[in-house]
Amino acid sequence: MTAAHPSDAAPAAVDARQANEARLDRVRGRLEALQLDALIVTAPSNRRWVAGFTGSAGTVLAGTHVARVASDSRYWEQLALQAPAFELVRTTGGLATWAQEFLAGLGGQRVGFEPAALSYAEYEEWTRALADLPPGDRPTLVPAPKAIEALRMVKEPDELAAEFEGTGARMDAAVADIEGRERLDTTDSHRLFGPLNCRGWYRLHGVHLKDHVHQIAKIKQMNGYPTS
Repeated sequence: MTAAHPSDAAPAAVDARQANEARLDRVRGRLEALQLDALIVTAPSNRRWVAGFTGSAGTVLAGTHVARVASDSRYWEQLALQAPAFELVRTTGGLATWAQEFLAGLGGQRVGFEPAALSYAEYEEWTRALADLPPGDRPTLVPAPKAIEALRMVKEPDELAAEFEGTGARMDAAVADIEGRERLDTTDSHRLFGPLNCRGWYRLHGVHLKDHVHQIAKIKQMNGYPTS
């Protein structure tokens, strides 16, 4: 295996920061629509979408003027690479030990949370942690169901390209699995190309998926396409 050159980390960090900032811009627009000042993100899939963080434990805070992620020492190096636009809150104990740092600057403000992603016990832990804060530092917790899911419904070009490429990889694997056992005498008709057997359909879908990926690349190169 070839070791990565140290300089390779710099472009990756730049790309991650740009991706973070692009997502934060979208989340902040959503917060404005929901009349919230910040959102606590605990659902793993939403945490990954907002911060790019793929670890199994962590809490994200995305606000109009703040961006933080809290996690334990297992993920500190990973977060520096995947979520460089987020301030890292290093946790070494329960929520009560880091809630004040995590929520700093949000006293008196409306902070949403994901009700479907919190158990009753976890919600109770949050309310106790807030109650222990100085009165001026306490935000108001507001349920914000599907706050991030609504954003994720609108796919970005890179997401679409990754999905197309993933579909192509799954098709390749499926075809390789049945190699030598295909029923080449069985066909289905295409409205332009006529009868196609499984190999014909496979090639056609491969070209079609690659065409979509190329279209997305061209759109991203157009004048006026947002870079962040």
